Amino acid sequence: MNNSARIYTLDTQSLDCPDPMRRIPQQERSRRMVAAIVEAGLKILCEHGREGLSTTSLELVSGVPKSTIYEYFPNLDAVVAEVFHFVIRHYHENGYSLYPLQEPPMLHEFMASIVDWVLIKHKTLLTLDRGFYLRYSRFFDFWMEFDKNFLGKDSVEDFLTRQLCYCRDFISGQNDRVLAQATAHSLSLTTYVMIQETPRLIDDSEFRKMLVRMCIGICAK
Repeated sequence: MNNSARIYTLDTQSLDCPDPMRRIPQQERSRRMVAAIVEAGLKILCEHGREGLSTTSLELVSGVPKSTIYEYFPNLDAVVAEVFHFVIRHYHENGYSLYPLQEPPMLHEFMASIVDWVLIKHKTLLTLDRGFYLRYSRFFDFWMEFDKNFLGKDSVEDFLTRQLCYCRDFISGQNDRVLAQATAHSLSLTTYVMIQETPRLIDDSEFRKMLVRMCIGICAK
């Protein structure tokens, strides 16, 4: 499998990033506790928003003592970051299982499905914690997270190239992988910049159509 690093749309080392976890759990018991904290964070954000998130509410919902929460998370932003990773992984695993589509699609159908896959991720994260999302959304790039979540199994470049070649009206050629790269880069960066500037676009059907047309324009011959 090709090295997928070059498909990354953003260099996270140059970004304003949330604080990482203090340490990564190694033992099964520790992993269960961290998972309980993250799931509690998701539940609190869904039900009460960011204003409801505190170490006290995390302790109450997760059953994990505050002292243990502090062992792994330096602050609440670090908890939200792990919640975001958890949510993105969920969307990746669920969405990935739908491909290849049951019947070979037309190119516009495939691109519409990819755009919807990306947009629902953005919308969910924006709803969970708007302020955190708008500050750090570039750190949670959809395709960069894809490569992390499927490391050793698949890559963005391989995945998109396969799906393009599966489309009934896609004309395959020697630059298929380049087209896959261009699609990933363009969709990620355009979505990020536009939603950063105008968050309401996440629910704008015309914005969705524009993204689909852009992706089709890259790959149509």
